[in-house]
Amino acid sequence: MRGGIVALGVASFALRGSGASDFTSEITMQPQGQYPGYEHTAVNMAPNPTTTYGMKPPKDYLAWSLFNFLFLNGCCLGYVATVFSIRSRDSRQMNDQVGAAKHASTAKALNIAATVFGIIMLIVCVILYVRLMLMLQHVMQKDRSSYGGLDG
Repeated sequence: MRGGIVALGVASFALRGSGASDFTSEITMQPQGQYPGYEHTAVNMAPNPTTTYGMKPPKDYLAWSLFNFLFLNGCCLGYVATVFSIRSRDSRQMNDQVGAAKHASTAKALNIAATVFGIIMLIVCVILYVRLMLMLQHVMQKDRSSYGGLDG
């Protein structure tokens, strides 16, 4: 290959060999460009295609997610909501408003589900506790009456 140009990384080099059919020949590389010895770097200044300007950043619901994770973590919904809240915060810091809004919406739905599930489970536990205490009180009164009380 004579005089071909190959791009390696961010620099371009010309390949000079003895012939196209001779693959074992030594290849010398010399930089092509305005300043010999310096590599050229290209920077893409185009905005992120998922960035929307003028849109206010979405909430990430991290505090609500942490509360659900620590106190109302039924079926690990609080943990998953915390993960999506952190993803939303990371997307917002990377200036990806659409991704942040998507993750925030998922975190909000999971937080609602975790809160509702946690409150229902709390109500069920209170009802079971009250029934257990009433049943134990009833057994104790029945036990006292069958033995004639403690004075016996």
